[in-house]
Amino acid sequence: SHDLHEAMRIGDRIAVMEGGCIVQIGTPDEILKNPADEYVKSFFRGVDPTTVFCAKDIARKNQLTLFRHRGEGFLSSLEQLQGQGRDFAYILDKKERYQGVVSVASLMESIERGGDGLESAFLREVHPVRADTPLQNLLSIVRQHDCPVPVIDKDKVYLGVISKNSFLRIL
Repeated sequence: SHDLHEAMRIGDRIAVMEGGCIVQIGTPDEILKNPADEYVKSFFRGVDPTTVFCAKDIARKNQLTLFRHRGEGFLSSLEQLQGQGRDFAYILDKKERYQGVVSVASLMESIERGGDGLESAFLREVHPVRADTPLQNLLSIVRQHDCPVPVIDKDKVYLGVISKNSFLRIL
């Protein structure tokens, strides 16, 4: 197709040609993220990345994650958060499935309340997004949360998070 937006929307792989020669072949997101040369870069200038990428494409595992083990509680989680200078942690089970999000504040509140289990410190307003959620649908979700939004696959396996900053960098 000569319609770039159509090719990006329906193509699994795209070949970019210049003067009858193939300049680059790849998935739409590979080409957008790593154009082979200035020609490819200029060819894709003006493409709206929210129509190409989905949550899994921009999720990053640079946030603190805590794996729940028997006996792990408020204090050890709080110490890990504070020790790494983080405000939020993402709680996973042994199979790396997403369980919830805690913050320094929610952990301290649960300790003061005498909460029962780490679940009592989970931030109830934070819900993960599915890996295949289009970026077009993520802006309002990312904007309304104080913490980066967790991304999960169909089996609830944690893939990473999307922060406001990482979302804006993609745009």
